Amino acid sequence: MMNISTNKIVCVVFIFCFFLLPASAIAELYEWRDEKGDIHVVDDMLLIPPQYRDKAKVIKAKPPYKATPPHPSPLPTPSEQEEFYGNYLLTWWKAEFNARKNEISELEKAIEEQKSFMADYERGRRLYKLYSKEDVEKYETYKKELPDNENQFNKLKSDLEEFRRKAQIYGVPRAIRE
Repeated sequence: MMNISTNKIVCVVFIFCFFLLPASAIAELYEWRDEKGDIHVVDDMLLIPPQYRDKAKVIKAKPPYKATPPHPSPLPTPSEQEEFYGNYLLTWWKAEFNARKNEISELEKAIEEQKSFMADYERGRRLYKLYSKEDVEKYETYKKELPDNENQFNKLKSDLEEFRRKAQIYGVPRAIRE
């Protein structure tokens, strides 16, 4: 019977682990945007501040293990190819612009609803109309929230203009920026 030393076993196990572990150690990358609109990329979810974790995007995931080499896929036709503008694909730019415009639109609708309710309430008070406790509380809440919402609205609009400026620098088509 062959006598195998402990050192040889440890060496074989080490080499085995050395070749297998890197394949499973490919990290995911996470992208998140701070309140200034700056984009950050990290390889550990714990490095993202808690208030941004729910909006973090996985931009590179572990590839699935394949025992056989993949067959080369046909190259996409020029119409299927996506162009990069800066470090991002055109679809990313479209999605970002749409998300920002939607956020502005929703906040604008909320502000209009608040202003309309407050105007109706104040008009009714001048006519000595009686309001329910819920309406009074709603009015007081809107009165407190409205300045913050208007400031947030203005900030979002200026952020969008800055984002448009960056997109223009990177050559994003005008149709996407508008």
